[in-house]
Amino acid sequence: MTENHALIEALMLKFARGKKFNKKERAIWEEWLSQSDQHRQLPLLFKNVQWLRENLREMENISTESIWENVQRQIKAERDPAIVVPMRPWWRRPGRVAAAAAVIVVAILGGVLISRQWMDHERGMTQPGETANVPGPGHFRVLLTVGNGNPRVLDSVAAGKEVVVEGNSVATKRDAHTLVYTPMPVKDAPPVYHSIATGKTEAFAVQLADGSKVYLSYDSRLRYPTAFGGKAREIFLEGEAYFDIAKDPSRPFIVRTGQSGIRVLGTRFNVMAYGNEPGNEVSLFIGAVEVFRDSASVRLKPGQQVAVSEEGLSVGKIPDPTRVLAWMDSCWRFDHTPLQTVLRQIARWHQMTVVNPEGVQGVSIKGKYGHEEPLDKIVSDLQQAESGNARIQIQKDTIYIKR
Repeated sequence: MTENHALIEALMLKFARGKKFNKKERAIWEEWLSQSDQHRQLPLLFKNVQWLRENLREMENISTESIWENVQRQIKAERDPAIVVPMRPWWRRPGRVAAAAAVIVVAILGGVLISRQWMDHERGMTQPGETANVPGPGHFRVLLTVGNGNPRVLDSVAAGKEVVVEGNSVATKRDAHTLVYTPMPVKDAPPVYHSIATGKTEAFAVQLADGSKVYLSYDSRLRYPTAFGGKAREIFLEGEAYFDIAKDPSRPFIVRTGQSGIRVLGTRFNVMAYGNEPGNEVSLFIGAVEVFRDSASVRLKPGQQVAVSEEGLSVGKIPDPTRVLAWMDSCWRFDHTPLQTVLRQIARWHQMTVVNPEGVQGVSIKGKYGHEEPLDKIVSDLQQAESGNARIQIQKDTIYIKR
């Protein structure tokens, strides 16, 4: 098998988050693990929190450039690149396992407990007078990863404060839920990519350098250039987001996910592209978009939605806009929604995993729940709705569906 570095890295991220592989991904992952003892060590390393904590300092040595050169080559070849973790192909270099795993877990997941003193001293992430505050599991909100791979927790950054000057832009935290990029008059500066990762948070807005706004849902990740150059504006999404795109007929805006791409000029739409869902959904509210996967493509009109899966593209009417955008109102709205889909949405907010070893279907769910409602209460309500069709159990960070 020809090794696709971007795909392997995407699978690493998926594995680290506890998400299930489809059949094709499982085959690629198992083949890669079988290639060497070093590869086979990876699953064990992700489970060793102490090992991760001890090796975080290696993050400084990772370059983000080579992997994104690989992604650009895929784009030019008109292939949809997988969502990737910002690191180089370290698995062929002894001693890089620690660094790469640390980047995935800290910069993307925010799931390792780090002492405040260690962060202050070793990482140098804080500015004078600031205190580093890295949330633990279940409390992680918004993390910005800048061009050199260093993560910056935005939760404690004061409103109106400049966060970073990099590439052709200045990033400023406008308010508690908005990061704004203001372009600078710099010519021929090399492109610099930033990424935003969200945990348990209300909708977090990123205003890009072209004026476009992206509202990120919880447990989502957006990768984007600090300034747009060339003939297209291109960003990468894993998770869910609502887009309000600034019009620029000379430079189409392209959103790439793990399963599809969306090409627009100026419009408003929602994209649901979580890695542990069987497919993506693109819902158009204003304007027009073209959704493409491999050689297939469809053009949507306002009020239409396309489901993207391994079977292809399926277009229909948006069944309920309030359900699609419920996450922006800090709630979930379900209308005859399969139990597994319901629990996956709720589990993402609580940074948990859903396990259904027996493949129990349960009954469809209808109702509304707020993000801040106690998980025990929600599960109790769902259990009552199931009326014996399925049992839902919570054990630590896992939700089990059983008979």
